[in-house]
Amino acid sequence: MLKLKLIAFNMTETREGLPSSDDLRVRLGKVNEMGASEIKRLIADLRLAGVAVAMPTLKRQITDPAFVEGIIKSLNLGWERDRFRDKLVGMLEDGAKEKRIQAAELLGGMGDEQDIEVLKEKILSALFATGPPRDDLAMKIALAQALLEILNRQQSETTLLDILDAELIGILRGDLKGRFESEARRSGGGEKWTEPAVLLGEIGNSDDVQDFLEIARKGHPDYICDVAAQAIARILIREGDRNTARGLLGIRDMGNWRGRRLAAEVLQEIGEIGERGDMEVLFRFFGDDGAVDVNRAVARAIIEIYVRAGERESVRELLRSDDKERREIAATILAKTGNSEDIPRLERARQDDEASVRSEAIEAIGEIYRREGNRNKLKEMLEDDNSEVRRRGVRGLQAIGEVENLEVVVERLKEDSDIDVQRAAAFAIVRIHQRGRSIEVAREMLEEEGLTLIRKMLTNHKEHVSINGATLLKVIGEAEDLDSLVSEISHSRKVSRKFEKTGEAFIAICEREGNKSKPREMLSNSKWAVRAVGAEAIGKMGSQEDLGILLECLEDSNDDVKKAAATAVVEVRARQGRLGELIDLLDEIGSAELFNALADHFA
Repeated sequence: MLKLKLIAFNMTETREGLPSSDDLRVRLGKVNEMGASEIKRLIADLRLAGVAVAMPTLKRQITDPAFVEGIIKSLNLGWERDRFRDKLVGMLEDGAKEKRIQAAELLGGMGDEQDIEVLKEKILSALFATGPPRDDLAMKIALAQALLEILNRQQSETTLLDILDAELIGILRGDLKGRFESEARRSGGGEKWTEPAVLLGEIGNSDDVQDFLEIARKGHPDYICDVAAQAIARILIREGDRNTARGLLGIRDMGNWRGRRLAAEVLQEIGEIGERGDMEVLFRFFGDDGAVDVNRAVARAIIEIYVRAGERESVRELLRSDDKERREIAATILAKTGNSEDIPRLERARQDDEASVRSEAIEAIGEIYRREGNRNKLKEMLEDDNSEVRRRGVRGLQAIGEVENLEVVVERLKEDSDIDVQRAAAFAIVRIHQRGRSIEVAREMLEEEGLTLIRKMLTNHKEHVSINGATLLKVIGEAEDLDSLVSEISHSRKVSRKFEKTGEAFIAICEREGNKSKPREMLSNSKWAVRAVGAEAIGKMGSQEDLGILLECLEDSNDDVKKAAATAVVEVRARQGRLGELIDLLDEIGSAELFNALADHFA
């Protein structure tokens, strides 16, 4: 019956033709004998039949209330989703450019097979129509991106090249190249450069590679090199053109280090067609002009190809190299592919003159022991004089995740002289017990000393330490931690990983404690970050009485608060099964945030 419930909750399929009530009654009578595909077809037909026919029939034929509730929720979601989708399709015809682009973007986020033809038709009209606003390039890009997003989400083997004919591809390529060339001449281009570059990677050919290289030569920001590398790689992989990729590495007249970095990034991206013969050319890039990003890109490319090729003896040779970069890369590769036979070599590398090589060797040793489940060796690492080794041993035991390993981890928490080892131990204790659903036991093992350490982590000036503190409080935090979490949230100047993790911890504790008053108070706070988290918390816990103030937050002066409030409104209404009211409300309040939140929900 669990299988039936899951299918009912996730069913979105539709079919043509209206089934008869007699047919539905017969099929419902046999529902417990059906396979998954038959149940999916039945639920699709129930959607077509409508509430009046489907609901009484369901209640007569199926005795499991939970299954009936699941089908009803699926039907309601399907009907509401169809209404919202129809609204978006209608917006594609709207005269306002912003609304048409927004509709295309949202349809890409929630669309499926039935929307591919609709979007293709709109691309046709946008490409061939003359005069504003139908020839607006932003609309063409939005439509093409929507198609691409649907295909990617469905993991379809169909590509944009399959959907759009050669003439359309030619027109779209010309428009896209014109856009990214003009935008790249401005201050970096931003997303206006990125969007056409990504699409050109999907529909371009080898002629476009040189255009991307020209942009790189002109020295634009790092992210443009990243996007250009991905686009070039997509083209070369699609065309199986390894020689062109390899030839990029020979370009020494790029005029700036970003061009050389781009060439290395391409080799990393196309690891699936790179070969052992590319390694020496890649290694020649090291130290080329002292640019750190070039060396990092080269290292990633080498590691990608080595790991895929699996040439173990070649890696071991690298570990004996006179060149420190080669030794460091060798240790990194062994962390991904090595086994116990490599441990003696890595132990020697622990004595290397270069700190970076020693660090990578320690990481590799711990990762090999973790991968092979060698608990005893990991425990031995906890007794090492080197704090980095002890920390890696703790992390390995955490990854294995057995409660039996915790005794030595708790000892590190209480006795280790290194604060980073203590933090790693606290993290391991919580994570291992979280998997076993025994958080109360974790609190007991941490004792007051460990809990205090975690609370201090939250306020640490190092961001990664603070993030770890918030992550742990999300699991073991209590009501007394709420004020300190709100204080940290209030210091946020932008949406960041720390802001997100701290907000998640606050919401998780409120849910555990059933504390609804604290989030409601936060909506009147002067700090945007506090209001945003308050709205998000109400979305998880709120009810009908919260809708009024959440709707007021849709007019907040801060965009992030408006987004959080819109998501909260949708979550509250979804729990009540009344999303249809929000779809009607859109025409009254015209909230872009509410549009986006509904699209995310239906997606």
